Amino acid sequence: MSLVITPLNCDDVPAVKRLLIAGLTERWGVYEPKYNLDIEGLSSRSSDSLTLVARSARIVVGTGSMRFVGARRARVVRMSTARERRRHGVAAAILQRLLDHARGSGVNEVVVETTSSWESAIAFYTKHGFIRTHEQDGDTHFVLRLR
Repeated sequence: MSLVITPLNCDDVPAVKRLLIAGLTERWGVYEPKYNLDIEGLSSRSSDSLTLVARSARIVVGTGSMRFVGARRARVVRMSTARERRRHGVAAAILQRLLDHARGSGVNEVVVETTSSWESAIAFYTKHGFIRTHEQDGDTHFVLRLR
């Protein structure tokens, strides 16, 4: 099936929230709104961020968000793929579009952090050229320098 990736619109918000909450619940066993204020406030759009939505056959199967944290720096803040679509290139396609947007916006480096025990996320970012910079408080931090 083909994949269509577009910026988040208001109609996408309920499906994207369900996808993010399902992924976090799968990972942690529970979803805690108080620790995920960005998800709870997803409908409030900001000029300093970009959220992309991936659809297959009109069904939301993935999402990714990036926040601009300076004139030349961006941070990937959320990535999630529907369980049945993992390992089919959905996250890679979303990440590539986020990085393309960052390059087009003059960003020189993109950072991301993930829980150190989340081996699949660490492997994903490493595969896509992110370099580990450090570990802190149970999280592994990465940077990708854009050329």
